Amino acid sequence: MGQSVARRSGLNPKKGRIIMPRKCIVKVVLSKDQKGILDELARRLGISESETLRMALMDYAKELSLIKERMHRTAADFMKGKGLEARKF
Repeated sequence: MGQSVARRSGLNPKKGRIIMPRKCIVKVVLSKDQKGILDELARRLGISESETLRMALMDYAKELSLIKERMHRTAADFMKGKGLEARKF
């Protein structure tokens, strides 16, 4: 198994360990009112502010059907023979 394939699959061929994908960090600027809403949402949901924002983003994307569009586009690219390396997200 080549190193790039191993890395994409989450395996570290040298150490035999699973490599966790790196997460992107996004800075969000909120007004005081928005911060208050975020604090209240996080408190009511019993989760962190970060997880609250992540959930809100994914719910909004689902509402706009962005997730389905992305999945269909990826599947269409794969079926055309472009393979996994050609995926653009």
